[in-house]
Amino acid sequence: MTRTLTFLIVFCYLYTAKAQVKDSLITPNKINAYILPTSLVVGGITLNALKKEKPLKFFKSVPSTIDYMHYSTAALGILAPISGITSKNSLIDRSIYLSAGFLLSSAITLPLKKTMSVLRPDGSDSKSFPSGHATTAFAMAQWLREEYKASNPLLSYSGYFIATASSISRVSYHKHHLADVLMGAGIGMLSTKAIYAIFPNGFSKSNDKHITLYPISSKETYGLTMAIVF
Repeated sequence: MTRTLTFLIVFCYLYTAKAQVKDSLITPNKINAYILPTSLVVGGITLNALKKEKPLKFFKSVPSTIDYMHYSTAALGILAPISGITSKNSLIDRSIYLSAGFLLSSAITLPLKKTMSVLRPDGSDSKSFPSGHATTAFAMAQWLREEYKASNPLLSYSGYFIATASSISRVSYHKHHLADVLMGAGIGMLSTKAIYAIFPNGFSKSNDKHITLYPISSKETYGLTMAIVF
């Protein structure tokens, strides 16, 4: 399992670096941008390996408004241009970046949940590590940052606050351990960064790159497989 986690981290680094070397020089700022998400992944792996927590003996329902509040980041990013805020990409490209980041991060997180089989703090199931909510929340937060950091820094950072609040709620309502949300946050951020690095000029301007989605199904699961050609 350690080899698998290491591969995922190296994957995001290598393909992001490949795209950046092709388009521009790697600067210290670009390298520094990966320190935080990578630290979150390493922290999540470390805490998960060290923790020895017993499951609680009660369930605590999460209010719907809190459980789904991280999706407000997507709404902010899609609708912001209506108020005159300039985005980096067109509506179509923004939507593709958002979807691709979500799919890539989910493709990493969902198999890990099944493989790691970590019991939730409330004992409800063994799909605690990593946190799917944190993965999605921070994938969208990074997307918002990428789209609006040049035109509206305040808006671009707002997704991180929403994602952090969502992650804290998952821990406080005993749905996840701290390690779960740290790992999920790192995966989400790195996944979105990887998509923007591979497709720096948007999808409509990329003649030699494309994303293909394949539906998958079995007796126990269903979803989409994403293939990136570059």
